Amino acid sequence: MMRQEEVKQFIIVAPTSRKNEIACCRERLADYLARCFPRYALDVAKLAPVRDEDHFIPIPVMSYRPPDGDSLMCKPVEKWVLREIADACADFKPHLLLS
Repeated sequence: MMRQEEVKQFIIVAPTSRKNEIACCRERLADYLARCFPRYALDVAKLAPVRDEDHFIPIPVMSYRPPDGDSLMCKPVEKWVLREIADACADFKPHLLLS
């Protein structure tokens, strides 16, 4: 039986109400998230949400390619992981300067 890997990458979609604000500081948000969640790769999407969402949506990248070349699925992500990432995104304050 193949061992399933954990999800290691997420794509973050900003809420409709903050899409312009986040578009101006995508790199800062990505850096903030990298410090909050060092074991994951988090990329802030350039695209707008599909629906009028009022919260951040972390989308797990559920497939990976091991060295043998077959495409495999990751283990499902625990809901608390998604909630922690979404909460960290909501806590991000782009107007605050780092010291």
